Amino acid sequence: MFETNGARWMSAALVALTLSMQSTYAEDVGKSAFTMTAISNVAMGEKVVAGEYDAVIARLASPAGRSVEAYSRYTNLCVAYTKSGELDAAEESCEKAVTIAGRRHSLIPTYSFRSGRRDKAVALSNRGVLRAVKGNVLGAERDFHEATNLTAALEAPRVNLDHLRNGVAQTARLSNAEK
Repeated sequence: MFETNGARWMSAALVALTLSMQSTYAEDVGKSAFTMTAISNVAMGEKVVAGEYDAVIARLASPAGRSVEAYSRYTNLCVAYTKSGELDAAEESCEKAVTIAGRRHSLIPTYSFRSGRRDKAVALSNRGVLRAVKGNVLGAERDFHEATNLTAALEAPRVNLDHLRNGVAQTARLSNAEK
């Protein structure tokens, strides 16, 4: 934690979580394993990591949750909603996390360019997982590509892009075999 201009900011501890969910675009393929990233040291991140999604949602989506720093709150809500199958609510939280990450560096004077790129990559990768699960393969691919272009230090977007491509390729092979 560090202090700047009277405000306290925590450095993010990112934790990758694997999402195994039935994906609408690849029902014939079976389970798809995508990786989502939660911020473990703030915004009930430890509960996200523990799989206590209902508790996370109840707290962070409530009026009391508004006191939690917005990027961390929406990033962790995006993961919790997606992993609990509440995809419409997840979409709203994922979109907010992407938007906030995109302008965060201008709001925090000491926020580093590298941290801004990492946060945007996390938000895009998480939104990409949601899009893949909802069947928006092209949107997911765009998000994963943009995330990998922002930072090479984050593994989740590369892993997710590989899962997406493998799932699409396998679905195509299954469709061609049926003809």
